[in-house]
Amino acid sequence: MKLFSACLLTLILVACGSTLPTETVAEEFTISNLDSLAPPPSLDCSIAYYMVGRIKKMRINSSSVPFTVNVLHLDSTLYDQEIAIKIADTSHFEISYTKDNKRIISIGTFGKVCEKKNIGMLVFKTTGFEKIHPIDYPDFNYQFIVSKK
Repeated sequence: MKLFSACLLTLILVACGSTLPTETVAEEFTISNLDSLAPPPSLDCSIAYYMVGRIKKMRINSSSVPFTVNVLHLDSTLYDQEIAIKIADTSHFEISYTKDNKRIISIGTFGKVCEKKNIGMLVFKTTGFEKIHPIDYPDFNYQFIVSKK
């Protein structure tokens, strides 16, 4: 945020006709700094979504899921493995998966990078998210499977 504020201040000053020392502008306004403001790239992979019920697990279209998962990095052992995801509340989700015979559970925030040792991802709410009443969040269990293209 500090970097963004410095770049924004630099742009405002330059746009208003103020002059800044060339060294300061060059240090704060580099291509690498601008790249860090962009969202991180997703892996080149496909993601299959499933809705998990008490009796049956059913594959569903990504348009039927109230969120979108963008995988940024993934441990090679987690490809083609089930990763469970639940809506915890209007701002948070819970993911769980098995790694080395241990169940790993993490909490993430919608719209923010969830960076863990074995997985990095961004989870965004979709328009379908608002259709779910918060009291029903525990009833909606999803899984996704990441496969290499």
